[in-house]
Amino acid sequence: MSSFREISDSLLMYFLCFNSVILFILTMKALVQCILDGRGVRWITVTSANMGAAFSVLVLLVFLSSFSGKQDVFNTYYLPFEKKLFDLPWITVAVAEVIILGLQIYGMRDGFAYRMTHVTPGAVQLAVDALPEGIAVTAADGTVPLSNLRMNDLSRKLLGSTMSDANRFFAYLAEHGEKQGDGTLVRTADGEVWYVSRRDIRADDTKYVQVTAADVTERYRIIDELRAENEHLLDIQRRMKAVTELSGDMFVAQEEATARAALHNELGQVLLMGRHCLDHPESTDASMVYMTTRQMNSFLLGEAKEPYPEQTDALAESLTMARSIGVSVDIPADLPKEGSLAELLALAIRECAANTVKHAEGNHLMIEYTRTETTSAVTITNDGKPPRTPIDESGGLLSLRRSTEAAGGTMIVESTPAFALTICLPENAEKPS
Repeated sequence: MSSFREISDSLLMYFLCFNSVILFILTMKALVQCILDGRGVRWITVTSANMGAAFSVLVLLVFLSSFSGKQDVFNTYYLPFEKKLFDLPWITVAVAEVIILGLQIYGMRDGFAYRMTHVTPGAVQLAVDALPEGIAVTAADGTVPLSNLRMNDLSRKLLGSTMSDANRFFAYLAEHGEKQGDGTLVRTADGEVWYVSRRDIRADDTKYVQVTAADVTERYRIIDELRAENEHLLDIQRRMKAVTELSGDMFVAQEEATARAALHNELGQVLLMGRHCLDHPESTDASMVYMTTRQMNSFLLGEAKEPYPEQTDALAESLTMARSIGVSVDIPADLPKEGSLAELLALAIRECAANTVKHAEGNHLMIEYTRTETTSAVTITNDGKPPRTPIDESGGLLSLRRSTEAAGGTMIVESTPAFALTICLPENAEKPS
């Protein structure tokens, strides 16, 4: 059997050296894995012995490979026991390597079976790393004995380094985060939003802090959208409230303007009646003038809610009012004396009689009545001067138009070639309000 002195510079020697290096690396890794897995003293001792054997074989082969044909100095520089090593058959080291490899394979199989049936620190770390949320455990002095991949990734995005200093991490949250319930919302440079919370835990009578981080980017985006929509809805609500208040004010103002216009017309008619009574006492019913004037005064003084509360026949009263200011009215015999058309005609006669005296300098109203299967209409004209400009509907005319339209009818005012006012109502028209 060849000795190492004979194969010192051959491929076989290099092959044995390469195998010894690989065995030393494997046995050293196995020893580290045993320590990390928390194996018992027996397995750590056996693994250490196997690594020591692999290291010894490696050192021996390195020493033997240094001979390389130095026969001329062999007897001078090498000690007797070293000479015996060179004379060893190479098969002895090969057998030693096979034994070390066998022990290594057995140890690896046993270690794999152990990790399959026991919770090892490595298994815990793998499980923690697989969590979708970030988790870390920190000590009181800020050191981090446990941190998974997600937490390290968050720390790199915020601080530029892995989770190694908890105090620095907490200081960043306090400065740049937003307090939200029991945790803190923090935004990364790439737009992600994380919810970080922490709570105290105890293990082996030692106080630790458990830090968890959840990616809430999508939920935060939805919350932002809801917040923006709520702001928009609140703005719409404020605007609707303002519009409602303005509409109420406008309605009140419109009603006040209508009431003032009606009062102005009623008062104007009373004044016209008084003037006509002074100019033509012989053709005026003084008692009518007295009663009308007294009723208007009671209304102006607040003693009555309506100018003429005792009126029952609106059309008859309007005719009496027209005569009292010197205006005669021709009423068709077939004109209905009750209903919506009669009530609107009464309002129209009051307004047209006053305007005939004030603006047209006339004293006579003519009324035409037409009726079809679906509509009824009255047209009022006068014997006064025609209007010089288009008629501006305001005061009594505007109030008359609103009453007509409220009853479902239409009103037409013409100024050329002469004044004419037409009110048309459907047969089923409601009474004017």
